Amino acid sequence: IARLSAQGRLDLNFTPRLDDGIVWEIAVQSDGRILIAGDFTGVDNQPVSGVARLLPDGRLDKSFRPDIASFTPDNKFQSWGVAITAENRILIRGPFHRVNGIKRSYLAELKMDGTLVPEFVLDPELATRPFELPRDLVLRPNGRIVFGGGGVAPATGRSIETLSNSTS
Repeated sequence: IARLSAQGRLDLNFTPRLDDGIVWEIAVQSDGRILIAGDFTGVDNQPVSGVARLLPDGRLDKSFRPDIASFTPDNKFQSWGVAITAENRILIRGPFHRVNGIKRSYLAELKMDGTLVPEFVLDPELATRPFELPRDLVLRPNGRIVFGGGGVAPATGRSIETLSNSTS
């Protein structure tokens, strides 16, 4: 992960240290902190579970510590992505089955401190079909989540629709 200036030059003051793996997706908060999701288990020599938040200079934000349990054989979290909602909450998606010790599969919503939003529960119809899950998503201004990957059922408390079924 690197940051470039508007002229395309490498920002040498931005010094994130990913211990292993790959960053698949990045979302920048309005305060300049940076959410990263991917296939990694450490940042700045601190254990993390595939999703982390960086301070504007690239150091790990130690106040954001979600605990994510993975479906992968080596229990290595492989996040497909991260997004920030209009309500200033964080959506994470990937092959996980628990977030902060609570059963959540494939898609979860977190508060800005990394705690789970208990009202957001992926519809069980989608949570049992691992090959038809949100691999990419877009947050619409009306609060709906549009995703590609399959499934048609709504989530509790928020509507989810597939790209193939979206008309607006």
